[in-house]
Amino acid sequence: MKPTGPRAAGAVLWAVAAAAVLGTGCAAESTQGAPAAAGGAVDGSVQAADSGDGADSAVAVADGAGDLADAKGPGGAFSCLVQPPVAGPVQKFSHVALAFDATGCDRTGDGVPDNALGEGLSQAGGAFNARLAENLANGSLVMLLAAADFRSDGKPFALELLNGKLGPQSLACAPTASTADCGYQVLPTSYATQSTLPACPAKTAFGNATVALGILTAGGQGETIQMPLPAADLSLNLTLLDVRLSGKVNWTLGQDGKHHWQSTSDGVLCGVLTKPALFAAIDALPDDQVAARGFSKPILKATLGSLLVADVAVDSAVPNAYSATIRIASVPGHLVGL
Repeated sequence: MKPTGPRAAGAVLWAVAAAAVLGTGCAAESTQGAPAAAGGAVDGSVQAADSGDGADSAVAVADGAGDLADAKGPGGAFSCLVQPPVAGPVQKFSHVALAFDATGCDRTGDGVPDNALGEGLSQAGGAFNARLAENLANGSLVMLLAAADFRSDGKPFALELLNGKLGPQSLACAPTASTADCGYQVLPTSYATQSTLPACPAKTAFGNATVALGILTAGGQGETIQMPLPAADLSLNLTLLDVRLSGKVNWTLGQDGKHHWQSTSDGVLCGVLTKPALFAAIDALPDDQVAARGFSKPILKATLGSLLVADVAVDSAVPNAYSATIRIASVPGHLVGL
């Protein structure tokens, strides 16, 4: 007999986290991603000749020697050129965890932080966070913050949230260590690969990031990401709307006279999860894997519907979506290619 009622919450929530394999995409479509300059994956150069086999750009190194068609995907499947930021420093998320209390952003206008998703999942959320910590530590989950012309004087700069993996020379690196400075390759899933622009824009690009008095703020209305909630070897990918990012930034002034981002602490990433987006994520789960855990998708939807209380109105006069808060921290790393 299957457990029912509150006793079943932990088992059901564990079964919920069973969809896309981690590392296939953490950023969803954003209209604010500006196109990069035409050129190669890292240093702005591309080759005209191409085999179309995907081999070059898939393992491109810091010299940017990926060819044009491979940079547009195997066989030229992408409609635009995929190219990460210029090789250089990035921030890598070293901590990602669901918050389970009323913390984060005020979504209801009452002056109190809202976090309906975390509060609803608190009965079993520790399982998600344990797996998130494991995947961050072993490098199977890589989320990068790439800043263009980082500055700490309160003036805005561009900030992209990218998916990545450990570079070939950093496979033994400790990606959550503050002193490791691992090298990362950017995954093409970070970009809107069917864009009509010459260069594929990042799916999540904050054009309004600022650091003032050591506090980072970015995002707002219209920013969207996907956040994986892993359990076992699979995860449920949740699309969050109107994402805001904040945190304490440690920076130094380099000999080049530029500000250098060293780390982020006490970070908060908050957004809104609509019920259709939640149900779509459940529908994307493999049927056989859900059944193997002794549940069905209707049961998962009903269970989550009973645990989560909508507190945000999205295109509605009444609450029909859930506020969500993710705690984050970051450490330095560097890009080595695509």
